[in-house]
Amino acid sequence: MSSESTGPDLVQRLYVLDYGLFQVHCNQRIIGIPGYLIQTLDDVNILVDTRFPARYVDDPDGAARKIPASDCNAERDHRHQSLRADDRLVNCP
Repeated sequence: MSSESTGPDLVQRLYVLDYGLFQVHCNQRIIGIPGYLIQTLDDVNILVDTRFPARYVDDPDGAARKIPASDCNAERDHRHQSLRADDRLVNCP
């Protein structure tokens, strides 16, 4: 892939992928695990993995103990914070 084909003006579609749900142990909050697929006008697919930390799979109780208290108290949802009015969101079942 050349640097000429990676500009934001060449993005054709953005897919939001649902990798599943995770229950945070410290407050039983359920969070979504997303991923993204970007399709460019020149038929390049770019998969963006949000990198769910392996420690949650290997040692979920230990990982939950390492979550800062501020995260356990947060009830904010930032999923749509960077979307603009002219952006298009495509949901994948």
